[in-house]
Parts: sequence; C-alpha cells; structure tokens
Amino acid sequence: MPGIVLFNRRWSVGSDDFVLPAIFLLLLHTVWLIVLSVILTVVDFGQWSQCMIDLYEHVLGYIVILTGCIIVEGFISWISMRGTILDNRPRVSMQYLLYVRLGILLVEVAWLIVGVVWISRHYHTCPMNLAKEAILGIVICNWCVLLSVVITIWCTFDAAGRSWVKMKRYQRSLREDRSKYRYKRSGSSHRNWRHRKATREYQDSWNRRCRLLFCCMGRTDRHQNSFAEIAKLLSEFFRDLDVVPSDVVAGLVLLRKYQRMERQAIVKERTNETYQFLSGVPITPKTKFLDINHPLIVDEIHTITHYLHYALAVYGWPMFMMVHSGTCCCKLFPYLRCCCIPGREKSKRDRATIVEDNCCYCNYAALQKMCLHHNMEIIYVTYHVEVGETPFLVALDHERRTVVVSIRGTISLQDVITDLNADGEQLPTDPAHEDWLGHKVGHCYLRSFIYISIYIADFQLQLRSC
Repeated sequence: MPGIVLFNRRWSVGSDDFVLPAIFLLLLHTVWLIVLSVILTVVDFGQWSQCMIDLYEHVLGYIVILTGCIIVEGFISWISMRGTILDNRPRVSMQYLLYVRLGILLVEVAWLIVGVVWISRHYHTCPMNLAKEAILGIVICNWCVLLSVVITIWCTFDAAGRSWVKMKRYQRSLREDRSKYRYKRSGSSHRNWRHRKATREYQDSWNRRCRLLFCCMGRTDRHQNSFAEIAKLLSEFFRDLDVVPSDVVAGLVLLRKYQRMERQAIVKERTNETYQFLSGVPITPKTKFLDINHPLIVDEIHTITHYLHYALAVYGWPMFMMVHSGTCCCKLFPYLRCCCIPGREKSKRDRATIVEDNCCYCNYAALQKMCLHHNMEIIYVTYHVEVGETPFLVALDHERRTVVVSIRGTISLQDVITDLNADGEQLPTDPAHEDWLGHKVGHCYLRSFIYISIYIADFQLQLRSC
C-alpha cells in the first residue's frame, strides 16, 4: 500500500489505515453531540447574564462543530474501507477528506481556546453546574485528542517525503516522454541527482530514528558509525518499496495465515501422507524420529545438555535469575565475592581472567553456579559489551577433554545495534568457501581474543594431559 501524499509530501501511513481512528473519533464525537444536545434542551438559560450567553453560544458552536466532524469522519471510515491493500484506486479521494478534516480541526482548536478562556473567567461564578462541567469535560477530552493527533503526525512524518514525491513525479514524466530522445538524454543526470538526494534524506531520517531510539546509550563515535551503517542498510532496503509500517505488519500476518492454511490443506488431502506439521516440518509415516532409548542418541542428548549449561552461563546473573526466579538470591549469595565482605576474595586456585564484571562478580558467580557439576576450569571470561564487541568465555572441560568457547547472544541495547549491523563476513574455514558467510559481529576484536584464549586454553589442557 503506497503512502498517502498530503501537502505535496509522502507520509508513512496508507489511506486504508484511517478506519479505526475514524470510527473511534466518530463514536466519541457522537457521544459528546448527544450530551451537549441534551444539555441544550434540558438546561434553562433563562438568566441571560454574560456568562450564560457565552456558555449558550459555546455549547451551540460545539454542536455545529461536532456535527461536521461526525459527517467527515463517517466518510473517512467508509472510504478507507474501500478497495484492498494493493488496489488503492477507490480511496483516491481520501486526501481531500483529510484536508477538510484538518480544516475542521483548526476550527476545533480555535473553539477549544475560547472554551479555556471562558473556563478561566466564569467557571467559579457561573451557576450552571451541569453545563459548565460538560464544557470542562469536552475541553479536556479535546486536548487529549489534539495531543494524540500531534503524536500521530510526528510518528507518520517522513523526512524524505517531499523528495520522494519529486523523484516519483519526475520518473513518471520521463516515462511519459520516453519517445523523445532529448528527454532521455537530459533527464538521466537529473534523475540520478533526485534519486541520490532522496536516498541521502532517507538515510538521515533513519539515522535520526536510531539516535532517538537508543538515546540512552550516549553519542560515541562507534555508536554514530553504527547508526550510519544501520540507516544505510534500512534506506537501501526501503527506498524502492512504497510501503508503510502497517503493510509490513499486515504482510507478516497474512504470510502466517497463508502458511497455516497451506499446511491444513496438505493435511486434509487424502492422497497426501502428511498428517501433521511439527515446527514447519511435515510428518509422514516415513518420518524417522530419534530413538531416545538408543545408546548413541542418549549420549548425544547428554552431550548437548552438557554444553547447554555453558551457553546459558555466559549470560550471567540475568539468565540465572530467570531460571531460578524464586530462590536465585539465596543460591547465588555464597558464590559472590567482594573486597568489602571478609572471606569473599578470589580463591588462589581460581586462575580465571575476568574482564569488566560488577563489583561483587555477580555474573561470574552465576557462571560458577550454573556449571557447578561440571569438571571444568574457566580460563578467560569477559563481560565487556559494546557495539560489535560481544561477551564470551573460554573454559577447559576436563570431563570431555575439550576447550569450550561460549559467546553470548542478544541481551542489551548494544547487542541489538550489533544485530542490526547486518554485515556479512566470510567464515575462516579450511578449505575456504566464498559463499559461507557469518554475521560480522566483532570484526577482528572478538576473533583475535577467542583465538588467543583458545591457544592458551589448549596449551594448558595439553600440559595437564602430560
């Protein structure tokens, strides 16, 4: 669904996204219209003082404004429901209805200011309790509606929307005049300039959004460079797609629905042997399942479970608290160590190199507790987290006679930014494969530390074997 064009600018909202907002405002304004109409009918404005005259005119003005709002919002909800996501021709008149609704909104704002002035002057002196409370209620309600409109405009504002419209308009004119050679030749450089300008503005827009979303992380050079890379990636992905965020959500929902319908159709076919889907994989009579009673399978399950503890332990105390939610503090306290607590210093047998843990070594304590039943020795563990720098541990597993390297996954904002830097790098395999790519997480930082730690750990393991 293309973004709607208003005031010669593209917005990040489609013409079919106004159904629910229009219906909500329609119901809200209908309720207020009924309330004010009843007040105007029931309340006696016989005492024609200045506050009574102003109150009567204000209620009457609100009735007129609400009537116009209800009519326009009814048309907006009706037009917005026409057509489909891909066919927006029945909704071409939506922009004109929004222009009319914006004009009524400006009148509402002016009348709202008048209501605030009346409340500040006559609210305490006016004897009409029911009418003045209704005016106070509708003023507060309209301020909330106005605030929601401002937030919606801010969320749907597209910084590169004007350049997008100019670029699309120029491309359309080139297609119309393609038969003329002079338009082809003279328009190429101008079109490229328009395209570069729109792309640059889209990158700036995504960059601002990233800085706003991760504002609590500070503004270091590394963060700014990461935001620029993420903005470049997102702008390259969306620059040729005239879609809005609601289209992405609708597409994911429809895709999930289509997958379920397709699987149900396959299961219901009599000629098909598939009778169930498990995690997206078809289950047939020929499907071979693991025999959990087989000695080799049992050994593999035990091996996976054994190394799973390392994968969980590298997350530190947050994962430990998630696993042991009820008694986590009591179980973790004996393993804490701090210079302020006597007898809780580092043991001389513990030769682990610990980098950037907290003052009480909570993460390392959780690591020891989660791997308590493993005959292992921690060689190196770092909890330093930064964009492109992921915490990991290197340990000697004496029971399995292996060197274990466990790298933490996403748990912090820095990890989220690292994930968004979707840059690939060739895996260092022997023999090398050009099409074997991995996420370029830590560039040379993580790889060099892992290689050095593995070398040291392997050397110590060989010494112990001798």
